[in-house]
Amino acid sequence: LYRLDYDLEPDRVCLIMGNMYRLEKKWRNALIAYRTAEVIKPYGDGVGEALLAAAEVYLRELKNYEMARRVYSEVIDKFPAELTAGRASVLISEVDEAEQSYPQAVVQLEDTAKRFPFAEIRMECYERIGGLYLDRLNNPQKALEFYERLVSEYPGEIRAAEALIKIGRIHEEKTKNYSEAVAALRRIAELFPDSPLAPRYLYRAGELAEKKIKDKALARSIYAQVAENYPRTDSGEKASKKLR
Repeated sequence: LYRLDYDLEPDRVCLIMGNMYRLEKKWRNALIAYRTAEVIKPYGDGVGEALLAAAEVYLRELKNYEMARRVYSEVIDKFPAELTAGRASVLISEVDEAEQSYPQAVVQLEDTAKRFPFAEIRMECYERIGGLYLDRLNNPQKALEFYERLVSEYPGEIRAAEALIKIGRIHEEKTKNYSEAVAALRRIAELFPDSPLAPRYLYRAGELAEKKIKDKALARSIYAQVAENYPRTDSGEKASKKLR
């Protein structure tokens, strides 16, 4: 890199070295390289990223949850107003999950969403909380609350489409509220008409209207929308067949 005339700060070099050691599964060397970034340049641009990487080694490879939590907390203390601190705060919830402290993970994520006003952080918090309530705490209603909050606050982000898919699935599989499932899936096409997700899930909404709600008029209307707006997709062709 030096011979290629790259202008790299020493903390960034340490981060690169740590990543290379990690690829070789030399965890001790990786940790030394990551921590050296802070020693060489305490507030360098690459330091926060290096500390996050060190914490990830503790969390994922070494299963040392106490050290992972400690390093994530260091990041928050060192860069309290930066996106890096928000990422560290989110990742502390992964430590809670690894320790099977699922309610504590939810509390951590709720606190993170309040403390760090970055859209990226808040969306991830809502998404993770929804997943915890759905997969770990067996509370689909609370999961719906946070997925719906994501859609409400960030309707233009692609994560809103993913949240709507989950809302539709929860209503279809858990609450058996098929009308709400149809409404969620139709909203994907409303908010993201050009997304490849739109025809697929709009067609699924038509199937639910036809087979679960038994509303032929509604099903016909949805199939017509798919066939007209997405005629060259698989879903559009299937919708045309349904109409015929």
